[in-house]
Amino acid sequence: MDFLNPLGLLGFLFLIPLIIIYLRRPRPKKKALPSLMFLMKDEKRVQRSMLRRLLRNLLFFLQLLILSLLVLAMADPQIPLESSAQPGHVVWVLDISASSQARYGNKAAFDYFRDYIKAHPASSNSLILLGDQPRLVLDKASPSALKDTLDRLSPTDLPSNLGDSIIAASSLLQQGTGKVIVVSDMMPTTGSDIQVAQKTLESRNTLVEFENPLPDKELDNVGLIGLSFDRTDALVTVKNYDTKTLEISVSLRQGDETKSSQTVTLRPDSVEQLTFATFPGKNTVRIDRDDDFPADNTLFIYNPLANKESVLYISNTTSGYLLTALYAMPFLQVRTAIPPIIPQEPFDFIIIDSFEGDKILPGTFPSILRQVEGGSTLVLIASDALMESPLQDELPVIIASKKEKAATLYPATKSYGLDEMDFGQVHVYWDAILKEKAVLLADTDTSVPLIALRKKGLGSVLYVGFREDQADFRLTPSFPIFWSRILKRLGNIESIGFYHRRTGSFLAATDADGRQLLSRRGFVSFRGKTLAVNLLDEQESDVNNHHQYASSRLTDLSGQKDLSLQFPLMSLALLLVLVELSVVKFRGDV
Repeated sequence: MDFLNPLGLLGFLFLIPLIIIYLRRPRPKKKALPSLMFLMKDEKRVQRSMLRRLLRNLLFFLQLLILSLLVLAMADPQIPLESSAQPGHVVWVLDISASSQARYGNKAAFDYFRDYIKAHPASSNSLILLGDQPRLVLDKASPSALKDTLDRLSPTDLPSNLGDSIIAASSLLQQGTGKVIVVSDMMPTTGSDIQVAQKTLESRNTLVEFENPLPDKELDNVGLIGLSFDRTDALVTVKNYDTKTLEISVSLRQGDETKSSQTVTLRPDSVEQLTFATFPGKNTVRIDRDDDFPADNTLFIYNPLANKESVLYISNTTSGYLLTALYAMPFLQVRTAIPPIIPQEPFDFIIIDSFEGDKILPGTFPSILRQVEGGSTLVLIASDALMESPLQDELPVIIASKKEKAATLYPATKSYGLDEMDFGQVHVYWDAILKEKAVLLADTDTSVPLIALRKKGLGSVLYVGFREDQADFRLTPSFPIFWSRILKRLGNIESIGFYHRRTGSFLAATDADGRQLLSRRGFVSFRGKTLAVNLLDEQESDVNNHHQYASSRLTDLSGQKDLSLQFPLMSLALLLVLVELSVVKFRGDV
């Protein structure tokens, strides 16, 4: 028992005067009484004397007890009480992260977690899924509803956000009304620090239990934990989590066909990098070995070169710096045409360089403009023939006159990655005025627009107001970079990194919250493009790291509370005062 006000115990000193008063008896006075009266009342006197002594002693003990109770009440004693070990409402946090796919014999870790919850339901149950972000799937449900929900769940390829999940679970409980039970392998790989979660729960007086029902077994795992690219080559990182040296085979496949294979020797806890030449379209890199964690044995790789953008280059010549740069771009499939023979099939890009106007057939330009209306990009490079053709009306500028004097060309926007471009000087160019709704990309020091863009239907028209042989631009390192960036942007061509995502990331979508969570490995379709989704988490692949968290608690709370006895003691003292008054009245003192 503890006392909140121990100084109140000094009140017991007031009992000393009370005891002294009762111990000090007054001396009796002698009086003469007739012998007859004494004999007649002798028996009655004896009875009353015994009763008075009894009542007098009773009053002493009542007063002694009343004063003692009041003194104890002043000290405010506290006694600990144990709350129920099984509260009526339990918030379950179920681990569905990638590591829950680890196999313990013929049973996955997730199955152990699910079976444990099924075997220990509370009268009221809430269920939060532990992944990259906590997700509430059940609130204050019966044991049967809990079991039905558990049967519909399966593990994901997400990382483990243990700290945030615990905080989210505690928010479902009112203070001291239930507890949170985390059923997991205790492998946090992302999210809030566990110590922060601990303090948050302690401040709410919420009990948290960690339950790890997994067998005490060391798992065997070799995993693919890293992926990077160098054009068409994939650099794959392999790690051996085992305690012994292993020789493993890693192969690259396209469909069911093995394209290449490499063998590597890995010492315990060592890492090696392997390079594979990928093929257009879908590729997979696999560890040709069964272990206890299959989720990191396969990498999904998408090579976007399978969907090359088609380019039609129209010119009187089949050589030049621009054509060389186009051929060097791996995302383009280039075809040249010398008027009057122009292919009629659709192209993603149509580039018209120098040409002879009298060799263009009447239907050529209308056919090209229809393709632009439908979504193609038309690139028009200034020439005398262009300024005399119907295509002049489609330019994003109004042509004024031809100038044959040097001018320095500068980028006019940070968009399209052109702000650091070195365009150099142009020596022959066409003076022009920018049209309404056109986008200026580069102009001269005298504000003449020489590179501009304008939408036409679903497509675009790009204007370059000088020829490559009439400017220094072709000789700078920026020349091929400019054409690569501008064509990628206009053709909506993404870098190879765009096609590869990690589980736990989001895509812009049209669902309720505007995002689509990537929770599974594999190939997915997004806005007409194929994306490869991989785990690539070194910590999540370390499936033996959970032992340091097994069967632990975040807090030392045991449901113990202190009960104050101040009010009960004062109530008892008041009751005894009433008893004392009754005794005094019975004795006839009032």
